[in-house]
Order: sequence, then structure tokens, then C-alpha cells
Amino acid sequence: MGRISNVKLFTKYIDLYQTISFPITLHKDAHHDFSKQNKSIKPELLEAYVTPHIGTNDDEYTEYIPCFQLKAEKNFIAIVLWRAALLEYEYYVMTYNNAGDLIHQQVIAGMKSDGEHIITRIAIIDDDTNIHMVEGAMNDKNETDYDPENTREYTFEITPDGFISLEH
Repeated sequence: MGRISNVKLFTKYIDLYQTISFPITLHKDAHHDFSKQNKSIKPELLEAYVTPHIGTNDDEYTEYIPCFQLKAEKNFIAIVLWRAALLEYEYYVMTYNNAGDLIHQQVIAGMKSDGEHIITRIAIIDDDTNIHMVEGAMNDKNETDYDPENTREYTFEITPDGFISLEH
């Protein structure tokens, strides 16, 4: 058997991402629903379309779950992917051209800890173009030590050329 063409390989990758209804909220447990509904990403697809861009520090414990297709345009496709590693998990928006080349990527939700502080991000996606993210930090040792003054809000928009721009 010959090698699968790049177009067919990219199509297999994109087919892992279901279309969904908006609005949707991405929070700490949302990936469970996606892991039940969607097939896992095969290693050759991860190597071709994901890990060269966001997986440079991966180890044998790193996990990926395809979440959903955010937007499909004539010039690009946008997907949401969940990545979990030690002391962090993140939801990414990744945009690709029709040949499967990455255009842009952006973390839009998740949790990250440096051992002292926890940064938590929640995303609310109104439609296939606008993403609102709220980010807050707290002390890792005291979960009640949350300061709302340190909460930040961001709005991202996916532009017609597939870039994810910060609107805030």
C-alpha cells in the first residue's frame, strides 16, 4: 500500500472534529463530553498537524482530544483541540489552510500551575467567529485566595484570513 496523500490525511484529521451548536462554554470538565463523542487522534495525525505547533514539550503522559470544528471557510478551517500535560490543560483554537498548513493558533481556555499559582481560563464562544475568555489566578496552596481584581477578560475574533486577533 502506498502512502496516503496529504489531502486525504488532512481530511481524516478534520473529520475528527464535529460541528456543534453555539453558544458553548469551555471549562475544566468540558473535555469529558468531547472524549466520549469523538474518536482519538492517531499519532500520524498528531505528528502532521498538532505537535510541531503546540506539542514541543510533550511527554508520554500528554493527551489530546479533538473537540469541535469552529469555522469552515473557503480559505481556512478552524478547530478547537484540548491538550493535557503535567500541571496544565489547555483548549486551543487552531486554523489551517485547505492544504493543512497551520495559519494561527491561540489558547482560549484551560488551567496552568507553576506550583505556587494556578491560572484558570474559561471561554465562552458565542458563534463561529467570537470567543470571550476570562482569566483569573489564585494561590495554589489556598483555593479561597482568589482576587477578582486580578481577573482579565479577552475577546478574540477569527479574521477572514484565518488569523485569531485579540479585540481587547
